[in-house]
Amino acid sequence: MWKQTTKIERNLKIFKEELDDFLPKKILDFHTHICPRVAVPSDIEDAINAGGNKLTEYTMDELKEDLKNLYPERDCYAVCFGVPDKQLD
Repeated sequence: MWKQTTKIERNLKIFKEELDDFLPKKILDFHTHICPRVAVPSDIEDAINAGGNKLTEYTMDELKEDLKNLYPERDCYAVCFGVPDKQLD
């Protein structure tokens, strides 16, 4: 179940009922890994394991979109790191 965001109606309902009044208007994700495809050797197909989902890349644009969909009507920011993996050194 990759990308369970508020784009899914039942998740938006839960967000509005349980979290909307609780969460601040500005959110900082203090530990996020991103990895553009150009940073991954061509013979590696699954550079990132995101909750059991094997990804070839995860870009800043994807992160921005995901944060927007996870936390609607919030200003979201992130401290980003690369992917610490021997196969990417």
